Amino acid sequence: MRYPILLCIAAFAGCAPDPDGEPVCEGANLMSDPANCGVCGTSCGGGACVAGECQVATLATGQDKPSGIAVDDSHIVWTTEGVLKGDPTGTLASCPLDGCPGMLPEKVLYRSLGRPSNPILVGDKIFFLDGVLGTAGGDITGFVPSVGTLGGAALGPPLMWWGSRRDVTSLAVADNSIYFATLEQYDGAKDAFAATCAATGCPNNGTEVYLLADALESISSIIVDKQFAYYVEFGSATIAKASRATGAPVTLFSAELGALFLAQDDTHLYWGTSVPAQSGITVKNYLACGPKTGGRFPTLMSSPSTKSFEQ
Repeated sequence: MRYPILLCIAAFAGCAPDPDGEPVCEGANLMSDPANCGVCGTSCGGGACVAGECQVATLATGQDKPSGIAVDDSHIVWTTEGVLKGDPTGTLASCPLDGCPGMLPEKVLYRSLGRPSNPILVGDKIFFLDGVLGTAGGDITGFVPSVGTLGGAALGPPLMWWGSRRDVTSLAVADNSIYFATLEQYDGAKDAFAATCAATGCPNNGTEVYLLADALESISSIIVDKQFAYYVEFGSATIAKASRATGAPVTLFSAELGALFLAQDDTHLYWGTSVPAQSGITVKNYLACGPKTGGRFPTLMSSPSTKSFEQ
């Protein structure tokens, strides 16, 4: 396999092309060099190289319940929840891609956030979910999309606002638009929805959105590609898609009890199920993938079936 010469030269001193265009790491030990681990030009991103394989790298320590992470070519950003009740202490922080110098202190961009999560890097902007405060005791009563910057510019109003008790659970960003999904207001309400609006903020002070799918049970995850938004309606154990242009939701997979999060490539969706042991119920959790068109899918990995009984 051939690797880009310019990447090798730009990233690591000592890498040079041979006459056939193959990178050569002069004097590098590919078994232990963290800048050329296993293959010339493969960086371990701050971790050690052992027997030609990169090891786990610690990027920052002393974090108060990390809740989300995002990366681009040069930055890592992450959120911490902080306290679960009362005045919020969550943060959004940043480090270089190879980790924070000396691990602490990292660059904290925003403080006093309400259990933030789901950061997404788009250029110099960081989209994330932030908790808002209710009127009783300062407790967090809802989660809404917000946007900050790598420079730490002051936060503006939330991008979407649907009432203090409307929890946004998941966020995606594409083509200058945000896509988000919500919980039901209470169990059995069937008023959860997936929606979109401009990445600069939804019209009418955040109250006007374009609904992709509504009258749903609670949604836990949403992702998008060029044509569709895909989401997990975990209240009904369903994985579905809706056109980004017209909505029109379609069920792809059903009976996916305990599915919470989605990932994707060009042709497939990936998810895992997580069902706690319950009295008298056989539980078998697994990782799976399925075509974006729906239909049968293979199980990638599963746990042994277990059955729990009351003691």
